[in-house]
Amino acid sequence: MAKVLLLPLFMLSWCLYQLPYSWFLKLGKGFGRFLRLIGFRTRIVRNNIDLVFAKTMSEDEREEFHKKVFENVGISFLEIVRNFSLSKEDILKELRISPKDLAFLEDLRRSKEGAVFISAHIGNWELFACGVSARDFPVSVIAKKMSGGISQALVESRRKETALKIIYTGGTLQKMAEDLGEGRFVGFMVDQHMPGKKGIRVNFFGVPAASIRGLSKLAKETQCKIIPMCAVRADDGYHDIVLLPELPYIHVTDSTLSAEARWEKEEWLNTQNYQHAIEKLIMHAPEQWLWIHRRWKAKRDPLDFEFVLP
Repeated sequence: MAKVLLLPLFMLSWCLYQLPYSWFLKLGKGFGRFLRLIGFRTRIVRNNIDLVFAKTMSEDEREEFHKKVFENVGISFLEIVRNFSLSKEDILKELRISPKDLAFLEDLRRSKEGAVFISAHIGNWELFACGVSARDFPVSVIAKKMSGGISQALVESRRKETALKIIYTGGTLQKMAEDLGEGRFVGFMVDQHMPGKKGIRVNFFGVPAASIRGLSKLAKETQCKIIPMCAVRADDGYHDIVLLPELPYIHVTDSTLSAEARWEKEEWLNTQNYQHAIEKLIMHAPEQWLWIHRRWKAKRDPLDFEFVLP
């Protein structure tokens, strides 16, 4: 029964795979324009764009950017479907890594130290994770289980084909520490709104946003490397790796503060630094980020600390 239900999806995936990229690109952009026309999250996207770019873009520029965002949403949606028809060889071909970045990853693998690669929902993020793993790097990624069993099995089959290990949420930091101890590369998307006690308010593009906490604690306890990394879609349809320098851990040494106060400030400063790095990744191809997400749902009250770039 499951195969019957998934048959239309596989057929669509195969059809998209057969298209020349120029046709696929036109179809993706057209689908994005259709989503914009029917009002799919258009207000959310517009509000997000205004929050970030009101001071640096004119109204006309923001409107044009709004159109490009939806064209990329359409392309990304179709890429996710097309991913199911990609072979391991296709994935290796479509994700490009510069010789310099490849040498860095090779050295890191040989060191067996492990590292956390923080990233964002940019371009074809599933291809990005699978493409690095397909090169025989020991990659684990943090993910939530999907509510639909069929969808879950489908996504897992694609990830397993490239030896990508999934760490499902729940006891996440402990699982990450274990994989780091094995010298694995742990991928962590940190660009989403994080509600309740799981979140900590820091600036994201200059606006308070609830961001995931806990990573700074992991970095302090394990002394692991934190490295920003993503892949952006190029005009020819391939994706290029963007790898930023390692983020050094920020220590607070103010002896006038209690140990608890020092840690509170330390956690805030490091989380803010991680989000600043994510901003840099996004600005490599800003229209390719997932602007349809409600990123800024946190209170807009003044933040507890100020951040100076280290």
